[in-house]
Amino acid sequence: MPSASRALILTAALAVLACSGARAATEQPTAQTTPTTQATEAASAAQAVPAAQAHDSSSATETLQEVTVTAQRAKLAKRVTAFVDKITGPSFDGGVPRWGKPVCLLVSGLRREAVEFIRSRVDDVARASGIPLAAEGCHPDLYVLVSRQPQQLLRAMDSHHRWFYFGNNAHWGVVREFISTPGPVRVLYRDANDAPPGEVPAYPIVHSAKAGPITESEDNWNYDSHAGGYSVRWYVFRAFVIIDGSQLKGVTLGQFADYVAIVGLAQVRPSDGLADAPTILKLFDGSSQAAPARMTDWDRAFLKSIYATNPGSHGQRWHVVQDMMSEIAR
Repeated sequence: MPSASRALILTAALAVLACSGARAATEQPTAQTTPTTQATEAASAAQAVPAAQAHDSSSATETLQEVTVTAQRAKLAKRVTAFVDKITGPSFDGGVPRWGKPVCLLVSGLRREAVEFIRSRVDDVARASGIPLAAEGCHPDLYVLVSRQPQQLLRAMDSHHRWFYFGNNAHWGVVREFISTPGPVRVLYRDANDAPPGEVPAYPIVHSAKAGPITESEDNWNYDSHAGGYSVRWYVFRAFVIIDGSQLKGVTLGQFADYVAIVGLAQVRPSDGLADAPTILKLFDGSSQAAPARMTDWDRAFLKSIYATNPGSHGQRWHVVQDMMSEIAR
């Protein structure tokens, strides 16, 4: 075979070998990396599953928390609404009366130190609730009278200055029942409406927080369910808190002062169904040890809401409830 042909065959053989080596070199790394890649992908997938599960679990937890909060708020709203309705009465009785003039407190029948403590406490509560206070040297309009013989005191009030304490239009039979009904506390509220003369009789009326309201006929019959508000608004201009001094055993001065503050600064109706409500108003309903040690968040929220809402609106009590819930939740 000529040398040229042998050279050509050798060159071709070397080219074939070179191509085979190159192909083998190319395929070998691929065969080596494939298991590693598969392992990596499997590990990533394994990590992704718990992450997805954690996300689902977190979403479920948040949903459960939202449902729980909503249920708790609905339960609170029901309790607060019952509390407001019990101590303010039904909406067709009119708006909730509040002080329409600066409050000037007089406390009688206690030691001087106790009197000063009560005055200071009532003033603090009034300021925090947005209730105006009269200046020093004012003429009293909120009287706290402590006596071990409250019936004799009330009879003297009725005999000598009935017009000032009970009003000239209070029915004598209802006044007599109020005086003779035993109890640790009696509260009289004198209030009047803001109607123009001749529109609705502006007779001062008296309410008792324990013996039932003393009212004149037609005084509060101004409710119109189709109207946006009441035809008149009622304002307290004088109030008397008469306490039986013989029934104060176990009552602390702080409890006494806070009780006086809430019944003196808001027209509170009698109610014995307040067991579900945390309020100082339960002070004389049973054991004083079972009552709160002082005014509660509910009490403070109630007072503040009464003076922040419109007494001429049919929705006043609803707004009081909403404001109370916002205050309580803080």
